[in-house]
Amino acid sequence: MKLTKAQKGWVIFDCANSAYYLIINSTIFPALFAAMVPDGSLAFGVHVKSSEAMFQLAIGLSYLVIVFLSPILSGIADYGNRKKFFMKLFTFIGSGACFTLYLFNEEHIELGVIAAAIAMIGYSGSIVFYNAFLPEIASNEEQDRISARGFATGYLGSSLLLILIVIASSFYKELGFENKIEIFSLGFISVGAWWIIFSQYTFKHLPSEEKIKVSYKEVIKNGFKETKKVWQQIKTQEVLHQFIITYFFISMGLQTLMLIAPLFALEKLGVDSSQLIVVALIIQVAGIIGAMFFAKLSEKRGNFNALFYPLIIFVFICLSVVFVVNSTLFYVVGICLGFAMAGAQSLARSTYSKILPETHDHASFFSFYDIAEKLATATGMLMAALVSFLGDSRNSILLLSVIFAIAIFMLRKTKKIAQINGTKI
Repeated sequence: MKLTKAQKGWVIFDCANSAYYLIINSTIFPALFAAMVPDGSLAFGVHVKSSEAMFQLAIGLSYLVIVFLSPILSGIADYGNRKKFFMKLFTFIGSGACFTLYLFNEEHIELGVIAAAIAMIGYSGSIVFYNAFLPEIASNEEQDRISARGFATGYLGSSLLLILIVIASSFYKELGFENKIEIFSLGFISVGAWWIIFSQYTFKHLPSEEKIKVSYKEVIKNGFKETKKVWQQIKTQEVLHQFIITYFFISMGLQTLMLIAPLFALEKLGVDSSQLIVVALIIQVAGIIGAMFFAKLSEKRGNFNALFYPLIIFVFICLSVVFVVNSTLFYVVGICLGFAMAGAQSLARSTYSKILPETHDHASFFSFYDIAEKLATATGMLMAALVSFLGDSRNSILLLSVIFAIAIFMLRKTKKIAQINGTKI
């Protein structure tokens, strides 16, 4: 399928910001955090019992910030016609925080935690407006494939940057550095630069918006009003309302699993930083295959039917990880995780886009999609932090298997409602 320039620009943005998610959320930063912040470290004026729990708590709180910001900003963006402006704003916030992570070390633990949280806010904030462009640049028939193309491009691009960082770390002496940590720290700067550079193509080719002149006070007022109006509309759309609930549980399981997996592997499974990077690359490759596979499956079986399969895989992944006692099996888990993760994320996004009512307020509608994801992730991360404080973090993974089972039940309910309403996707 040949893409338009706007569609290419949209797809490229996944390449721009996925480097953050892979390198800072999933590999290098968790590895450095585990090495520099052992249990009992002094941070924020207290001795932290569990560094894993502190990391989970920080990320959970950053997601809560986005939960409160999303409806306001998306409402403002639609009312003031400024989706691209806010997409740029959060991109620069996130990339700036990545640059700041260069200063993270044992003496600046608080800086690292805060910068990581701000980077997450930048990433998550930009996604609200990025997703809102999908129904504007693609027809219903195109959205599954373009959504999948975005995820696949993101996996490929972020993997390339990670490989370059790993290669550089292998030759740190020849490059004039004292150790690999210096290379990894520079890797944070490369992520910020990568994010900004590739996003410029996106900003150039996404549809232009004619700014609506309104007062600051009026924009804020109408932003809340717009958000309330959209919520009322969602409640009247039975299929859409039920899918939002379903997506809440999908996100609670999926996003929490992806965020806690790196530190869990490092601290509980005996995986070292090199193995973690290899597994992350395996997940990326499996993700590319999974995104395209499930996009084609949805064309044959429909979105709801196709979405069942990755959720079932997640249940088995969680149950397997609970009983994993060595790092070898973790490679197999990584393949399954990447394959199912891409399918679930891509299909969920395109499914939601397809069942939206006729509207020009795409940012406001996608803010609720984003709110469901971020609130679910915050809930999952805070639950994981509590479990880590109280006992074995394996129990968090076991709990996620139950959450995925609930998501499957909710998806079945959504499908039945859609059939009754005559919604076919």
